[in-house]
Amino acid sequence: MRSHQISQSVNPSAPVQVKSHSESISNYAGYLVIAIPVIVLLSIVGYKKYKITTHRNRIAFLERLWHINIDEKTH
Repeated sequence: MRSHQISQSVNPSAPVQVKSHSESISNYAGYLVIAIPVIVLLSIVGYKKYKITTHRNRIAFLERLWHINIDEKTH
């Protein structure tokens, strides 16, 4: 078998950046490490606001019920 030598001209001022598969996986892992705590934090804050709003609505409903006369109730 013959050995072929191929010469390529390489420009040293323009390095070629090739991302390997493992580098792209590490990027996604880094994004997940940042995104998951942010999502959890936003979920906790949103749930607390939901609970506060629901609690206030229930209190407002009970206060309205107390102002109704017993004679006016149809139940």
